[in-house]
Amino acid sequence: MLGEASINLVQLPTHCQSALDRTHPMPALSVADALRQICEIVKPKPAEELRLVDALGAVLANDVLSLRDAPPFHKALMDGYAVRSGDLTGSGQTLTVLEEIKAGSLPTLFLEAGCASQIMTGAPLPDGADAVVKVEETSRTEQQVTLLGEPVKPGTNMLRQADILRQGDLALTAGTALTATRLAGIAEIGPATVTARTPCKMGVLATGDELVPIGASPAAGQIVNTNEILLTNRIVAAGHRATGLGIAADNLADIEGKLRIGLEYDLLLLTGGVSAGVYDLVPQALANLGVNQVFHKVEVKPGKPVWFGQHQRPDGSIGYVFGLPGNPVSTLVCFELFVKTAANCLLGLPDPLPKSVSGRLVNAGANHGERPTYFPAETTWLDDHYQVRLVKWQGSSDLQATLEANSMALLPKHAGNIPAGTAVEVFFWK
Repeated sequence: MLGEASINLVQLPTHCQSALDRTHPMPALSVADALRQICEIVKPKPAEELRLVDALGAVLANDVLSLRDAPPFHKALMDGYAVRSGDLTGSGQTLTVLEEIKAGSLPTLFLEAGCASQIMTGAPLPDGADAVVKVEETSRTEQQVTLLGEPVKPGTNMLRQADILRQGDLALTAGTALTATRLAGIAEIGPATVTARTPCKMGVLATGDELVPIGASPAAGQIVNTNEILLTNRIVAAGHRATGLGIAADNLADIEGKLRIGLEYDLLLLTGGVSAGVYDLVPQALANLGVNQVFHKVEVKPGKPVWFGQHQRPDGSIGYVFGLPGNPVSTLVCFELFVKTAANCLLGLPDPLPKSVSGRLVNAGANHGERPTYFPAETTWLDDHYQVRLVKWQGSSDLQATLEANSMALLPKHAGNIPAGTAVEVFFWK
């Protein structure tokens, strides 16, 4: 549910909203409160029945139960000879070979005392057998096999039926992301389809007269639209689907025209135009198109102007919109903290919040400000802990600083000077 202040804001006439923002700005939320509101508001996408071959990257909406035992029979784990372990007396014992059992075939003879059956990896053991002797530990002459090693114990080199799972056992729980190995595991135990939520579809739209597409030569006063390639690649790296929607000029008509396309996506990410300047028109354009503001501005550095809202799409489903600051490091920080959390909620993940690790600073830092700072860092594992090196960084527009960083270190507000060796919370850019 939207907070009371947000409800009042979106109920005002749309032409009044930008003026209200500038004359009576709402207080910035803490990062924790912004994440809480996202988790309260963003509901899981409808689940779909998917073939296993189409489900990579989806997230289970229901538990998966095994439809059969795994393994479905007593199974040899080695090429060798199926034996009765209780009949074995010691090295040099000779047994009569009854038959050969290949993978995919069935044994035809009961294994009697003094006998063995040659067996291949993956084949079912004959009745009466309770172990397999590896072929390397035997010597074969026509219908006789001599055991060269010490007697084996029951269960050696085999899996008993249902050792891994029994029919009806829980295999995977709802909220599990489907990887290649998990899909193969589901295929082994029977279901040909799963009920799951597919990865989110996200559109990325940049705003600003100063932007030119990648590959174009910026004129005086212009810059390259790096946020599109930054965000689309971060979206794909997070397992979702990304579409770049180009650049909207700094006028309501162009912004609204491109927004109408972007609002078709599960998540629309806008960059630029969300601050308090004369040409920061994104909140106004979103309100004009019926997108309800949830919050605007978070106590975070970089990224304070971040905007979040929701709207009802023509099919009745809910879409979500983030207005991200235009400076690229701000965009990156807000994506990692807020957008990924919303996407996790859409997938129905049980723990959607950003994940962090603890590390120790190898160089000193500082934060004398009133906002927590997410500082670009190079984090490596060494001598049983993460070492965190704060890179040289000139602020939210300094994209080049991120080239040597793989993470961001949280420097708490009012922390002052922070000496090397201090423990900090670190969020990897994965």
